[in-house]
Amino acid sequence: MDPCCDDVCDVVFVGNPGVGKSTLLSAVSGRHFESGLSWVNGLTKKLCFQRSPALPGVRFGDTPGLADVSLAEMAAQAINEAFSDAARHGRNVKLIFVITTESGRLRPEDLFTIKQVMQSIELPGGSRPGPNSYGLLINKCNWLEAPIADEGKQLINATFQVPKQSVPFVTGYTQYVPFIPEAAGADQLVHFPGLIEWVFSFPGITISRATLIDTRGLEEKMKQMRQQAARDEEALVARLQRKHEQELGELKAQMDSTVADMERKLREAQNRGFWKSLGKLVLSVASIALFRVPLPP
Repeated sequence: MDPCCDDVCDVVFVGNPGVGKSTLLSAVSGRHFESGLSWVNGLTKKLCFQRSPALPGVRFGDTPGLADVSLAEMAAQAINEAFSDAARHGRNVKLIFVITTESGRLRPEDLFTIKQVMQSIELPGGSRPGPNSYGLLINKCNWLEAPIADEGKQLINATFQVPKQSVPFVTGYTQYVPFIPEAAGADQLVHFPGLIEWVFSFPGITISRATLIDTRGLEEKMKQMRQQAARDEEALVARLQRKHEQELGELKAQMDSTVADMERKLREAQNRGFWKSLGKLVLSVASIALFRVPLPP
């Protein structure tokens, strides 16, 4: 299926509590998403999609991550239902993970959620998702104007563009969103210029099957992820700090490969006439602004 925004597609945001995914998804969809458990319908635990009149054929889903042990089973069921429904109806899925940093570092619980969710997806032919099968929003970045911002971006980009045990599914499709105090708990829609285009320019994936994420022993799995993520980060920082020409060249080649794959997929989407439809979509939603906050380049 051509993942053009005029076709049927699902925009699914996944993120752990407190990352701000509901605010961002509201900005993209023009619909108000409540924080917390707005994705369930009473006690049925049935995933609820919202639709925007301005975006025919597009459904928006707000699902939590797996960091909250008390909600992990419901979250796994909702994520599985979203993917399985898309598979049954042949809908393109634009999967976007929303994460934040903590004291300038990536949070292991976010890496855990991404890994578990991506492992649950099967593509046509029985293959697992390849590079750039998801988009990544790094939200609430209050350090973008700091002197170390470029260094921080380099580390985050390398974390997600070079495969490792804690991040086996890589992506070069990332966006840094500045921290906006006024957006926290806002009752009205917050508009981030460029965000709609960024989300819908992502080609998305076609899911053939999704397995239910196993949430048993979650605390122990999270403990193991924290340890593995710390080891992976230490090794990556050491590679960057050693500044060994050959080693840095190999690291850069791995990152360039991920980015080149993403650029190829974007060109293919453009060749299918995607951007013409995207322009119509942006015009139809651009008026829902409260705070106009430009995304950094």
